[in-house]
Amino acid sequence: MTGKLKRWRTLSLAAGCGLIVLSVWLCGCGSQREGEADRDDAARNKPEITQAERVQYEAIIATSKKTIAAEPDHADAHFNLGVAYRKLGRYTEAIAACRKVIAIEPDYADAYANLGLVYADLGRYADAIAPCKKAIVIKPDFTLAHFNLGVVYGKLERYNDELNAYKQAAAIKPDFAVAYNGMGLAHSKLAQHTDALAAYKKAISIKPDYPDPYCNMSVTYNDLGRHADAIAACKKALSIKPETLGSALKI
Repeated sequence: MTGKLKRWRTLSLAAGCGLIVLSVWLCGCGSQREGEADRDDAARNKPEITQAERVQYEAIIATSKKTIAAEPDHADAHFNLGVAYRKLGRYTEAIAACRKVIAIEPDYADAYANLGLVYADLGRYADAIAPCKKAIVIKPDFTLAHFNLGVVYGKLERYNDELNAYKQAAAIKPDFAVAYNGMGLAHSKLAQHTDALAAYKKAISIKPDYPDPYCNMSVTYNDLGRHADAIAACKKALSIKPETLGSALKI
């Protein structure tokens, strides 16, 4: 049923495009502050691609369609279509492709995960929960599905659920720095400042050149009245990624 076409696993962490982006740092460096963050979700979440990537995705669509013409129930070909359509912002077609995969192979965890990503790109966070959860039911150690579920819960202001989802992701992949940064964000939203700092520091210990936790840490320090530490954290974020400038300078 799945022939010779290799599944294009863009949901792998190494590929870097299966995460729902934690697009808002609490300090607003390079983005908005939290209260402004939910405006125009679909436009902000739409995957950004280069012209070379666009050509690649169009080629994948052409190849997948050719395979499907010869073998209509080729699940991997439909999956590849769904991923490529999402990357190109062709969301209606992406949803249809994901549903086709699921109709062919109901236990295809990646298809549910990709469907969750599409809904998140569209800002349809409530709709993204079910496919993320289904992916986890099928594949309990699906790190990115746990992480993406956390981001979705955060968007819905379900902060305890957000925190637990990130913890699950980190338990499966202990070197997942982004999950620890997410945990820090969730703790911060719950006013658990000590735990937030610990999570940010853990993310930094795993990936020292990761600017986001430094930036987020600066806000937590500022909230605690530790202004010198806040400034130091902001400066560190800026030294790693100068474009994180934003409101860091307002501390």
